Amino acid sequence: MVDVDDLWTQAVRLPRRLFFVLHEPETERYARAREYLKFLKESGKLLGQRIPADEIDGLEVALWAPPPDGRGPGFYFCVRLYIDEGKVSLARLFCFYDGSERSPGFRTLDAAGAFASSNGFMQVTT
Repeated sequence: MVDVDDLWTQAVRLPRRLFFVLHEPETERYARAREYLKFLKESGKLLGQRIPADEIDGLEVALWAPPPDGRGPGFYFCVRLYIDEGKVSLARLFCFYDGSERSPGFRTLDAAGAFASSNGFMQVTT
């Protein structure tokens, strides 16, 4: 059984060059994700996990962080963890929703969790 909490903790500790934001097309929203990356890593709450169809040595996690100023929607984001010999070697944020640019916005952890579940993420139990 995979310990998703442990893998996420490993990812949070990765240096910036190994934990990055990459999305095509690049938009202002993903530039904001890059600006908030430290906050996202420190404040993200695990919502769910899924194994990507094209990556047997990886895992995708969905997370939600409360809004940094305490109001408005929080940040929903997904990160692909690349795993080598049971350790996270690389992490790529590939999805970031903050309620801007027509992206969904979630004001609560429960709402973000329901969205993650509807997108194939299995709930993480801690």
